[in-house]
Amino acid sequence: MSTAPPSPSAPTPRTWLVTGTSSRLGRHVAEAAFAAEQGFTAIEDNFFKRRPVAEQERMTAALARHGVELGCIVNNLIFDRPTMVHGTADAREALDAEFSSAAEAARRAGGRWLTTLSGPADPALPPELQAAHMTEHFRFLADRAAQAGVTLLVEAINRRNWPGTFLTSTRLAHQIVRAVDHPHVRLVLDVFQMQVEGGDLLHTIDECWDAVAYVHLADAPRRTEPGTGEINFVNVLRHLQAKGYAGLLDMEHDSARSGKEGEEDVLRAYQRLNAELRDAAEGDPA
Repeated sequence: MSTAPPSPSAPTPRTWLVTGTSSRLGRHVAEAAFAAEQGFTAIEDNFFKRRPVAEQERMTAALARHGVELGCIVNNLIFDRPTMVHGTADAREALDAEFSSAAEAARRAGGRWLTTLSGPADPALPPELQAAHMTEHFRFLADRAAQAGVTLLVEAINRRNWPGTFLTSTRLAHQIVRAVDHPHVRLVLDVFQMQVEGGDLLHTIDECWDAVAYVHLADAPRRTEPGTGEINFVNVLRHLQAKGYAGLLDMEHDSARSGKEGEEDVLRAYQRLNAELRDAAEGDPA
């Protein structure tokens, strides 16, 4: 089975998501070949930096062998306490260490994108102050990111699935990126997170467009493949195409069914989506 080839009229999902832990290394290495065979050009591995160095090196070799690049990896993985929202020296030291390990892992694999989350909120601090602390931390890390050849992607995630997280609004994430005003701090649009947090996808994309560098795809409400939920992906992807988006489209989701059948469902879902995009484009006035 192969995905439909890309065409100028159809933005094609280009990133295959790796999931699981280091115990599944054989599968992860094999996924590079599988992704390339299906027409994907990158693999997202959120927890890549936590994998042992030897495993990172084997995965990097597999990616290079099959002409697949590393998509985004998560920068900061401290979820048990507030860090980004604090203005303390301890918070800055922790975030600096998180960035160093992520940048080194990205360097090893030729990665360019570091997803950066707010982590938990601190209910004792005013939200405006927490946002200001985040902005200052990004300003501190921005030049380091430029020197390392990576870009920090600010992502808002929803409070239903991640209770207690601070940054849940894509519009606030956009404001933080605008305030930092650095080319190596940009915005990731996750349509699943945006939909769960209130929808209004096309309008939000328009409002935040000047800062967008990356896009995540998943259907709501279950974070599964397109066609299993409520999002109109034809409209979303045509809107992105009309705005000139040419970056990676990450399939950051589970499959509605488990096992091989679920993976086949995912491929069919994107084949159908590609066909629908082409049909829609052919119906446009000349």
